[in-house]
Amino acid sequence: MGRSVIRLLGLFGVVLACIFQACQDKSESVSETEPDHPVIQKPKYLWFDASANFQRFSYIDSIQYYLDKCLEIGITDLY
Repeated sequence: MGRSVIRLLGLFGVVLACIFQACQDKSESVSETEPDHPVIQKPKYLWFDASANFQRFSYIDSIQYYLDKCLEIGITDLY
């Protein structure tokens, strides 16, 4: 009877240790996996069709508004 209780407590201890190991903070290991070289961002293109949107793009303030919006959302090149 005594050995089965000891085995059960040992098994409980192992399960408890596994749970604590799984719940530990992994923030330190994230920094180790960062690449050594800089990540190059792909360009983001946007095509403005002035003939289709002539009324909208016929005023300089409207053009400036949409250019500012493009910069806000990360557009890198306009065509």
